[in-house]
Amino acid sequence: AGDSPLPDTLTSLAAVPIPLLLVDAQHTVLYANPWYCELMKTAVSELVGYHFFEIHGGCWQTNALLRSFDHSDFDEHESVLQV
Repeated sequence: AGDSPLPDTLTSLAAVPIPLLLVDAQHTVLYANPWYCELMKTAVSELVGYHFFEIHGGCWQTNALLRSFDHSDFDEHESVLQV
């Protein structure tokens, strides 16, 4: 009771064989799987805790992604895990 489901989620994400990041509603990187780190030639420590649009010198800060994040209601969807 009261335990965060995040460790189980991270274990599952580590098994996904494609590059991915877990980003919270404030756009902070919570997790990067090994495939993402390998693809981007970076360490987890350079990603976790940083704002998504700051990593990799801001390469993800595009108008399309900014609009997508700003207009998303993913955090209000009942299927989204709130941690």
